Amino acid sequence: MSAPALLGELSSLAAQVIGEEVSVVSGKPGCMWSWNWKDREITVCPEDLGARSADVCRAVLMHECAHAAITRIYDLLDRDRQDLFRDLLNILEDIRIEAWLAERFPGCAPWLALANRVFGHEARKAPWPAGQQLQFLKGLLEERWFGDISTGAAREVIEALAETRDAVAEMARCIPPPAPGRAAAREILHSQQAMLAIFLEKIVPVWERLVRADLSAGLPRHTSCDVPFLVAAGQGSGGRRVHRRENTAECARDYLSRQRALAGLIDPLADEMIHLFQLDGRSREVRGHPSGGRLDLRAVMQFEADPRLYDKIWIRQKHPQRFDPAIFLLLDTSSSMKGEKFEGAFDGIVLLSEVCLRAGLPLSVWKFSEGSEHVMPFAASGDQWRRSRLDGLRRHLGSRTDMSSCLKSVRTSPEIALHSHPVVIVLSDGEPDNEQSARAEVQKLKAGGIPCVGIGIGPETHNLRRLFQHSLTGISAKEAAPRVAKILRAAVVQHALAA
Repeated sequence: MSAPALLGELSSLAAQVIGEEVSVVSGKPGCMWSWNWKDREITVCPEDLGARSADVCRAVLMHECAHAAITRIYDLLDRDRQDLFRDLLNILEDIRIEAWLAERFPGCAPWLALANRVFGHEARKAPWPAGQQLQFLKGLLEERWFGDISTGAAREVIEALAETRDAVAEMARCIPPPAPGRAAAREILHSQQAMLAIFLEKIVPVWERLVRADLSAGLPRHTSCDVPFLVAAGQGSGGRRVHRRENTAECARDYLSRQRALAGLIDPLADEMIHLFQLDGRSREVRGHPSGGRLDLRAVMQFEADPRLYDKIWIRQKHPQRFDPAIFLLLDTSSSMKGEKFEGAFDGIVLLSEVCLRAGLPLSVWKFSEGSEHVMPFAASGDQWRRSRLDGLRRHLGSRTDMSSCLKSVRTSPEIALHSHPVVIVLSDGEPDNEQSARAEVQKLKAGGIPCVGIGIGPETHNLRRLFQHSLTGISAKEAAPRVAKILRAAVVQHALAA
């Protein structure tokens, strides 16, 4: 198969595995296979298109796509621990995502087996390294590829591999079941959370024991480096199959620092909403009806004593009403928001983003200054690209406050018709350029049954009350995130319970 034809086939495979259209491009000579979260682009090693078999290229492509589809380590684990266990986590996550691929796309199993044999034999030829940490990583790879390890490993490493073998197999079983819509995002996160819980409880203690042994022998702690067997296997920092976050480390830093600081607000609210959506889909029995699917025996006995209760002896099955919420966040990015006000608003955005991501709740982010811009659509709310887009909000602050055009864009957006209970939240620090036009757009949203909430950050924001029937104004920057949490709970949780 020619290289252009194979590249076209790889593009189709990527769309099938990830569930969206992404760009698959041939990189520059000498480059590595990689997944770019920011640009939604897979770069293919051009030499591999000619030197490797088509099946090996298909396997590596699907491996990268599987990371994009179900790997959420960078959403759930703090950056310090990501850096501390990078290669170890990468190998264990590779085992898990390939188990998912084999179950979800069974036809790819021969491709994966072939690719693992190719990379495995290249890595196995490398000699056993001196440190117990690196030997443990090499042992994990060899067991994954061949079912056993070659001779030469230290006794302590062999014992560590045996001690963690069941835990590694348990982690590989933490794969999300197929699910529609919001449930899919929730299942993906739950499976990653389960995998990380096993990792922290059963793998890390054994790893730390090996770290201590290496430190006592004068060897450093291993995090990530280009050792020969890892490079051959495509696991090192320059390897073909490492799960990268290219071009996003710098822009993700601010988001991640705020995510860690707000964890005390994010975690309980996300758990509350996950529990709510789980209850939302359940039917329940309602007593006291004049007709129904079956008799209420207790009511029948009361009816025998009092015939006037004839219309209350039946039980009906009550099915839940369709409750499909979505959040539309509109952010004022005029120059007056610069500084502390924007940092407060950004905390609210991070909270909304994380809660919605973990609960599988659609979030659409817009900004307005000279005009309106759709920053983050629903489809982009579940991956690393989301962080890059949100961190970029602070870079372009304008001179106007054209709130009305943004409200109109949201009102006429196709996204808003996709959900039964959309909620619009506006974060601003002052009056819009055209208050009459903005008020008219708010009234049109209200007439369509769409609640619109205004949050005023700063001391001179009380005029927003004239625009929004539901509003919180005069909020300090430090109060922004807790108030956003309160509004989200009121707008979604209480609305759902009423439904």
